[in-house]
Amino acid sequence: MIEEPDGYMYTWELVDWAQANLKIMKPKESLTNFEIREIIRWIGMCSVDTIYLDGDKPVLGRIGIGLMLTVTLIEFTEYYLKHELSQFN
Repeated sequence: MIEEPDGYMYTWELVDWAQANLKIMKPKESLTNFEIREIIRWIGMCSVDTIYLDGDKPVLGRIGIGLMLTVTLIEFTEYYLKHELSQFN
């Protein structure tokens, strides 16, 4: 019997979900920078605070941006570091 999560998803589940919807069927280790960017963008666009202007232009809110950065850091650490996505204050 599979246990249902208590209102959350693991980051790898979000990546798998995005890959399936984008039809990117390859292991995480062999993804190109373009594919990683598309996966992360898709995750952000599905966030609860993303709104769409003119029907097709997504505007991401703080939750979506935070989710994108968190998933990138955890699942694609090399990409995160390479593109300097962290902010040091």
